[in-house]
Amino acid sequence: MLRCVPRGGRPSPVEVLRTIGFYGGFAAAVGAGIGVGLLRRSRRDMLDVTTALGSDLGLGLAGVDVRVISGAEYLTSARPCLFLFNHQSKIDPILAMKLVRGQFTGVAKKEAKNIPGFGQLFQLADVAFVDRGNTAQARAALEPAVAKMRDEGISLMMAPEGTRSATPRLGPFKKGAFHIAMQAGVPVVPIVIRNAGEVMWRGAQVIRAGTVEVVVLPPVDTSGWRTETVAEHTAEVRGMFVDVLAHWPGRPAPPSESEPNSNSSDGDA
Repeated sequence: MLRCVPRGGRPSPVEVLRTIGFYGGFAAAVGAGIGVGLLRRSRRDMLDVTTALGSDLGLGLAGVDVRVISGAEYLTSARPCLFLFNHQSKIDPILAMKLVRGQFTGVAKKEAKNIPGFGQLFQLADVAFVDRGNTAQARAALEPAVAKMRDEGISLMMAPEGTRSATPRLGPFKKGAFHIAMQAGVPVVPIVIRNAGEVMWRGAQVIRAGTVEVVVLPPVDTSGWRTETVAEHTAEVRGMFVDVLAHWPGRPAPPSESEPNSNSSDGDA
């Protein structure tokens, strides 16, 4: 039995103000990042300041607390790496920015280019925009990201589900992210997010205050991976997400089931 958080009705004035504060905080961080970048003559410094400060300010003004339950040390222990996070809310990439802090780029669907403000920031950060319906274009777009990991020590963030899950249930993982890790010769670091859907549900435009919990798992070595075994590794890493979500630290274990819910704070009873 899944206990759902009510989401009906109009957003409250406080929630609207918090959402405005979220975007205002990010805008202020962009200004600070530009200033730092100009002083240091470094686009990378500009991006690192913008993403770290912007996620801190934006989430703070929105009333969203990010609590790493375990594994915080793995966010820095194996860089460069491929950070993978489960995806249910539009706020997930911002949560990942706050956790990873800097020295990263990402992958986004091509439509993200058109998001006001964030689309321009993503382009400055050399985010790889992929057409999910065009495999050849997606591979070509990802080649610079692979080179950055291998040659420049820049980490990559991806959501292996490919798109936001329509329900709290963890979606299938696509193999593309795992091919990238293998080609770049970097480890995979799973970031398991819980409760994101409760602060900003899929399709919502307003952020609700709340606490998002995160578990970061140890780096997964990819040095022994081969093309013919990528499907097995994909299933193995997805199983790690499933297991953590089913047995969340500090939460009573739910009844046994094959596919636990991925972001419900109440979980299964």
